[in-house]
Amino acid sequence: MKTFDNKEDYRKEHAKFIKKRIKKLAEQPVRRKVNIAYCSTDVKDYFAAVKQAVIEKHNHHNMIDPITGKKISIGVVRMANINPCVALTQYLLENSTDENCEIKAMAYHSQQVLLMRHAQEKYLDKILKRNKGDEHIFKDKTIRKHIDNANSDSIIFVLVATPVEEVGRDHDFDWAVIEPSSYRSFIQMAGRVLRHREKDVTESNIAIMKYNYRALKTQGKKIAFRWPGYQQQMNDLSSYDLEKLVNTKELSERLDATNRIQKTQSSELADLEHRVIHQLLTNYDAKGPESMQGWLDSDWWLTALPQEYVRFRGKRSEDMTVYLTTDSIFWEKGRRGDKAVPVGKDNVVFEQLNDSETENVWFSRDYQALIDEQAKRRQLSIEETILIYGEISFPTYGEPLANQKFIYNEQLGLKKDTQK
Repeated sequence: MKTFDNKEDYRKEHAKFIKKRIKKLAEQPVRRKVNIAYCSTDVKDYFAAVKQAVIEKHNHHNMIDPITGKKISIGVVRMANINPCVALTQYLLENSTDENCEIKAMAYHSQQVLLMRHAQEKYLDKILKRNKGDEHIFKDKTIRKHIDNANSDSIIFVLVATPVEEVGRDHDFDWAVIEPSSYRSFIQMAGRVLRHREKDVTESNIAIMKYNYRALKTQGKKIAFRWPGYQQQMNDLSSYDLEKLVNTKELSERLDATNRIQKTQSSELADLEHRVIHQLLTNYDAKGPESMQGWLDSDWWLTALPQEYVRFRGKRSEDMTVYLTTDSIFWEKGRRGDKAVPVGKDNVVFEQLNDSETENVWFSRDYQALIDEQAKRRQLSIEETILIYGEISFPTYGEPLANQKFIYNEQLGLKKDTQK
């Protein structure tokens, strides 16, 4: 560890470190290449364009089942927000067959009952640990059943995920399709492609959609590369067309963290992120509690005022914690945490998948069975088990639940009803 007496010495040492890091990145074998996936500016065509990108990636990056000779691949589609994630999953379940292939899909996001999400993550952690090969994948009962029952020669297993997949998940996918919202998200999702394996990559194994879903939905009239993303004003970016925001040739040759480690001016999207981070961390003229320099040079840390001026979580993050019973009723804990009362009975619609959609769910879970299993294992009553493992958060943004509508599906999770 080194100590510096002034900012200039620190900057010089930091520049040396960055130079070494970028040199090492350039020396590593290429494991991720990107193409920009075409989609029209009509939001109604977006999911079909994503599906086409999925099929194209599968065709170039797949494995052969040693028993049936069928082609399979396991990929991830990254959507920026929960509602589109759920909607895309349902679209793939409804439109699972195309070009002599079948798609088996699963939604993965934060708005799911704790126990249901735990079962899903436990399964994914097992399947997507691929440092010792793929033999365990073909032996998995769920995947084996899908392969054996498929009428097509190709089966595509798709995890449709929000940014929860980007951080902290040790998963290895064959390919990825990304809805853009930040350059950081490209790098984070790229880290889940060939994470455990080394392969020569000749065809791109990552597709980034030409447009962001929200940008098309709002017809470019609202900030789209935010929540998640770094865009703060409409004029922060010159376009929502990704081909105008990144260096497509550079990405087609390799995708790594270079543009986020060092400002290269080869990507307008990456440059925006450098600018925002500079304002927060390296703007040495800043004085307020929202900046790093304001904390270093003044005494904000002695007060509670920064928490009032710059809230870590604003209204967009205010949640209501409830618990799902096995007879489809949400409970809210009492003030002492020992009793629970029904809540939101008229504000939550419970949806079921039809038989065809259910057949195309990659990994199906049964909440009743999972609760019974935990109750038996922990020697607890069903009610006690629900109040421990049945937790889920409603994103109310500080508004009364009575004024809002939600839709819950056991396999797809919770989403906000935007049709109310």
